[in-house]
Amino acid sequence: MLMMSFQSGEPVRRIRARLVKSGMIENLQAQLRERKAVDFILERASFVDVPRQPQKLPGQASARFAICGNMDSSLIDDTSADSDAESV
Repeated sequence: MLMMSFQSGEPVRRIRARLVKSGMIENLQAQLRERKAVDFILERASFVDVPRQPQKLPGQASARFAICGNMDSSLIDDTSADSDAESV
């Protein structure tokens, strides 16, 4: 509340009274508890870098149609013609 007072130029008592009247004091208290909990966890946490493994997804295939519906049909036909030529 002191920082809010400095920023707005109002006395701390007025800031607190406004927060209590509007019901926002509970939100401020919850935010402070949350911030303290996160700070506590981060201070005591240990981080380990793990190399990234490539993700293997079964059944990957390309679509033969434009998903967004905005592609020119000739582009779609060209790709299907290429795949037909490869299979011959």
